[in-house]
This record gives sequence, C-alpha cells and structure tokens, in this order.
Amino acid sequence: MAGLINSSTQKVSDPLLKKIEAGIEAKVPPELKKEYLKVIVSGMKIMYDEKTSEQMIKMINEGNDVTGNIARGIALLVGMIYQQSGKKMSIPAGCMAAIVLMTQALEFASKTKGIEITPDLVAECTQKTSRAVMAKFGIGQEQIDMATKAGQAKQGGQPTDQPAQPQVGA
Repeated sequence: MAGLINSSTQKVSDPLLKKIEAGIEAKVPPELKKEYLKVIVSGMKIMYDEKTSEQMIKMINEGNDVTGNIARGIALLVGMIYQQSGKKMSIPAGCMAAIVLMTQALEFASKTKGIEITPDLVAECTQKTSRAVMAKFGIGQEQIDMATKAGQAKQGGQPTDQPAQPQVGA
C-alpha cells in the first residue's frame, strides 16, 4: 500500500508527520483501503479548495489553541464527509483518515502560523482529534475508556499497543 496517500494527495514534508502518515497507512486493513483513500481525497479537496481554505485558515488562527482548533476542524470535516456519504462511511476508515488529514493541517499551521512540530504537539493534537472525531460519530469518552479497558484485559492488563508480558511465577 506504499504511496497510497501520496499518489493522490499533497505530501507533508515534516519527518514526524511523514512517519505518522506512513504508520496509519500501514495499518489500514485491505478491505478499508479504498474507502480510506476516498475520505482522504475528499478531505483534501475540501481543505485546499479556494472556497473553503479561508475557513480553514481562520479556524487554525483563532485564539492560541492550535491543536484544539485543528481537532475541531478535522472533526467537522470528517463529519461532513460522513453526512455526504449518506452515513455509509465506515467509522474506522474515517478515524484513520482523520489523523492523516490532521497531519496536513498541522503542516499547514506550521507554515502559516509558525508553530513548531514536536512529538508533544503531535501527540496532543492526535488525542484531541481522535476524541473530536469519535464524538462526531456518537462515541463518547466513557465508551472509549471501556473499550480500552476491555482491550487491556485481553492483553493481560497491558496496554493494547504492547504485547502481553508473561507473568512472573505463572
């Protein structure tokens, strides 16, 4: 799936943002590839369209909460795409695409507002974007917490992104 994003969208130049895009792209299940790409392409068209890019600039530059502004903007964008799909867009495809769209918005903010792309900034923005997008799909923090705990229980109490470690004396 290499090059899926970059073959039809603008490339981010920041190495950290490139790494995030590549990581998301590598995790897209084969059955969601087509839909995932459609969400990204639709989002990019809206983000960079002459008629709507001014709204994006205003949203990013509003106040001092760049990560919150980006999160709200990406959630609105993905919500709009979801509505345009007749609510048929898969939530996993939309959530993965949202993070890629977030990287585009972060790079845009870096170039226009002069923010420095750091691991902490990206982590904060990713968390805020994920929550905002999930809320657009009607998934609240309580449901996310329950799913996280269930995943950790399946992994022997370990966070779901880490393999379960054997218990000493087991």
